[in-house]
Amino acid sequence: MASKEDRKKIKTAFSEDEDDFEYMLPRKKTEEKTNTSASGFDLNLCPPSAAGDAVKIQPYSIYLGRGIGVEIKEFRKNYYIAFSNTVDSEIINRFNLALDQLPILAKAVEALQEYVKDQPTNS
Repeated sequence: MASKEDRKKIKTAFSEDEDDFEYMLPRKKTEEKTNTSASGFDLNLCPPSAAGDAVKIQPYSIYLGRGIGVEIKEFRKNYYIAFSNTVDSEIINRFNLALDQLPILAKAVEALQEYVKDQPTNS
């Protein structure tokens, strides 16, 4: 419902004066949008660089052989390393790891390589 002030503006808009023409349509109120993701919390521990300077990474896939593939995927604005096992072009197993765990995964692979290298041979 229109307020008294709006009705006055519309009433004057139909007058003969051209100066009153701007009041025919009500002006839209412009509001500044705030960051709504953190606005509902008392304390925001998210670093500003994590939210504002998000890096856009294109999907990338690597075939490791024997039906095993690794790829970088985006899901709900987060990036993941996806390991998948395929049989006859159908994915039968899939495991996702957050992209920020990539350095830890690299250290784990190095540790496994050292462990296997130090094992006695079965010859």
